[in-house]
Amino acid sequence: QFWESTPASEGAERFGQPGSPQATVLGQFRDTYIVAALDGDLWLFDQHTCHERARFEQIEKRKKGERAQSQALIEPVVVQISPALALLAEESSLELYDLGFEIEAFGAGSLLVRSIPHLLSGRDPAEAVTRVLRQLEDGSDTHWAVEGRAHRLAASLACHSAVRAGQKINPPTMHEIVSGLLRAEFQDYCPHGRPTRHRIPKEDVARWFERTGWRRS
Repeated sequence: QFWESTPASEGAERFGQPGSPQATVLGQFRDTYIVAALDGDLWLFDQHTCHERARFEQIEKRKKGERAQSQALIEPVVVQISPALALLAEESSLELYDLGFEIEAFGAGSLLVRSIPHLLSGRDPAEAVTRVLRQLEDGSDTHWAVEGRAHRLAASLACHSAVRAGQKINPPTMHEIVSGLLRAEFQDYCPHGRPTRHRIPKEDVARWFERTGWRRS
């Protein structure tokens, strides 16, 4: 399913930053992939892994300066979790605080959540905390492209705050995701090691339509 944008010749938006590749976003396919033209070729961007990669780098850069922006809850939320996750939360308390979580022990197998990262605003606080901790607990070394607990917690936050596969998004959001990836330092894989994009060379497209002499870019 495609969203048909204004043709590039009529002023479709282009992205990137000075010196970076420029992309023209064409639409969304199966509510999962963003279709774009880049350097004359056709590209498919996985909307989730692209968004995750860009957000991860934004979180990491912000951590070098100050604590991430957080959203205080009107009423603290009690979260029931396993003893293993409770221990992990205690061990990771400083890293979680830097990311915008304010959590404290609240009896055996429970946490009291007072704030969550601004990136997770509007999400269920209990579910957000549980998912971030569970992903850190469950992720074996083969499932990560980053090392260290602080980086993996940042990756989990980026993952759970990013748009999902199968989520319909509007054209401005598509633009934001693609341009965010093109500004990232590492663009090919998300922090969990999954690919972010796939290139379809213009020569392949030409062959599909038996236009082997096609020279237009």
